[in-house]
Amino acid sequence: MAGQRQGVAAYISRPLCRVGPVFGGAAGMGGGDGCCSITNPAGSPQERKVRPAIRHCPAAVHRPSVEEGRRGSAAVGHILGARRGPDIYHGGVNMRLSAAACVWAAVMVGAAVVQGWVTADEGERLWLRVLVEKSWFTNFVERKSQQLSSVTLCGAACMRHDWCHLWCRAAPTHCLLTSLIVSGSYQPTSLQDVLTCYTSRGPEMAFGSGITSSPPRDAIRVKENLVDGVFRGDVRNCAIVERDNSSNPWFLVDLRVDRLVSKVVLKAQPTDLAEIRMSGIEVKVGDVEEAGDFTSYTLLGTFNDSLVAGQEVALLPPAPVRGRYVSIQRTNIRQMQIAHLEIF
Repeated sequence: MAGQRQGVAAYISRPLCRVGPVFGGAAGMGGGDGCCSITNPAGSPQERKVRPAIRHCPAAVHRPSVEEGRRGSAAVGHILGARRGPDIYHGGVNMRLSAAACVWAAVMVGAAVVQGWVTADEGERLWLRVLVEKSWFTNFVERKSQQLSSVTLCGAACMRHDWCHLWCRAAPTHCLLTSLIVSGSYQPTSLQDVLTCYTSRGPEMAFGSGITSSPPRDAIRVKENLVDGVFRGDVRNCAIVERDNSSNPWFLVDLRVDRLVSKVVLKAQPTDLAEIRMSGIEVKVGDVEEAGDFTSYTLLGTFNDSLVAGQEVALLPPAPVRGRYVSIQRTNIRQMQIAHLEIF
């Protein structure tokens, strides 16, 4: 990839401060030639993440945007953050800026709740309303019921939990906090037996798109799981494919029409095998349908490290890439398993 500009690999884990969702691409992201690779062999995979990698990214400069400040996702070099226990590591000025943003946001939200400055409608705008079938709330979805009187209080309660991605109004004075991941573009197949819910995920393009792939490993973890807009936390809701005769494992998403693609988010499976089945990945964008050989496509970004269970990686190009097809392909090993996919 010498001389070719690659996307930014951004590890997403527990945010320092959650004051509403980040929708669309990350503004203010500094570009660079090539992604940082984490080469320090010492310690566990979690311990090898951000701090050792900082030394390998001396030239990258980042100025956090307003949206990133809301989620505490300031970058260190090309690496935004990674989980080590419950923490995210940020560096120097960016860490202080994120901390200051969190303090300011906490003060403002607290004042709004106490003094009534934030109305229910304003509280709702921090989230995206979706209708979700009750059938998605399986035993794999973590849940917590709370008796709270307003949309604002329900949203604030969800933001206090790392695992909470979606909350629902089960009754006028009752909210259900859940770990269910639902795309902001999600639409139910039927309006019967649905809940009115609020998701922290933004509108994106993967939901409802067409998808093809290299051979599936089984009949349960099928490719269609990546474009259904929902991940319930069950490994059976992932998608797994194997190498075919001529190419490494791949998925190809058909966006139906030409789109500008500014970010692709991939979520690892919720088991220890995530380190084996999700690393060495290339994401490209093209204009014609291919099957395994995507050399004519434009590179959006690469991800060469491995993720821990349930972690996410966001690939961001220096500039949006236009095309109808988005390919996701491993550059090594015979299998690839992804839990959830979002395309912005």
